[in-house]
Amino acid sequence: MPRAMQQDEAEYKDFITFFPNLPEAAEAQLKVANIHYRAMEKPDRDFNQALRAEDEYRALLKQFPDSKLVPEATQRLREVQEVLAERQYRIARFYFIRDNMPASLARYKSLVDSYPLYSSIDEALFTTGNIYQREADAIRAQKNIPDDKREKLVAEMEKNAIDSYSRIITRYPAMGRADDARKKLAEMKAPIPTPTAEAVAANKVEEESREETGRFGRLMGNFRKHPNVAMAAKSGEPSMDDEEINSAPEFIKHVETAINGPAPVSNNKVGVETVSPGKGAAPGPNQPIPGSHTTTQQPDTTSTTPAIPPAQVNDVGQVGQSTDQQNANDKQDSTSKKKGKKGLRKLIPF
Repeated sequence: MPRAMQQDEAEYKDFITFFPNLPEAAEAQLKVANIHYRAMEKPDRDFNQALRAEDEYRALLKQFPDSKLVPEATQRLREVQEVLAERQYRIARFYFIRDNMPASLARYKSLVDSYPLYSSIDEALFTTGNIYQREADAIRAQKNIPDDKREKLVAEMEKNAIDSYSRIITRYPAMGRADDARKKLAEMKAPIPTPTAEAVAANKVEEESREETGRFGRLMGNFRKHPNVAMAAKSGEPSMDDEEINSAPEFIKHVETAINGPAPVSNNKVGVETVSPGKGAAPGPNQPIPGSHTTTQQPDTTSTTPAIPPAQVNDVGQVGQSTDQQNANDKQDSTSKKKGKKGLRKLIPF
């Protein structure tokens, strides 16, 4: 982001901090969000600006709910979340094509749980149900798993698949995958839910509000930095919560735990040896540590011979050297001693 835009954002933020109750504060917050919106890139590129724009639009809706700018901020938030959801969809599809089901499932679940207005959410839910079915078939084929654990895990995966197909019918009945979801439920001999009239009407409004992009528009979009947000819905409430991150390792760990049981908890406590008194007892406060070579010498009170004092060492000069000789040496070594003048320099007084 250019430095000038960063400076503008800082000034808008300062205005909001010092004048939060003025009507212009909501406008300043919208300008901050629009700065990141204009810097937002395509779904397959850097998405940090899209995340910043999402946070700023949410801040406006939460801090200024009565502002006249709420409809504009809400629509911009739908468009930003369309881009973020498209990013997750492409990553999930990438893993799905390469047969990495746990990673693909984690991305699809993060998508469908966080961005309910995504234009291809029915496809994401349908693929999620398909992955759960494939996992159920793979577990059913494992004969080395105990029957009770295998049946329980297969039932769990099939239930998750049924929930994904049922959600398409109840929440997105006007989208293209609704009929396919009914067929899947019929094949699994699961009950087929009936959507409410309100759900049908709301989903129709969402689908009719989306704009189609023609062939020429898709071609020109390849040369643009800003993403195409024409497919974003223009009705419905965008998500006000942070994206739910699902983990592929957690899914794998859950399956392994269901098959093998919980992993044993290792006890890494350091053992403490109990020492009995009299054998290896702890030393007293004035006793040496056992095993050390240091011994405490006690004074011999029986000897009457006085101890010989140690020889005195003179660190200043050599032992036996007189003070006069030392001073003479110091005078000889001094660099401040005046030198005698010779020749004509004897006549110069300085």
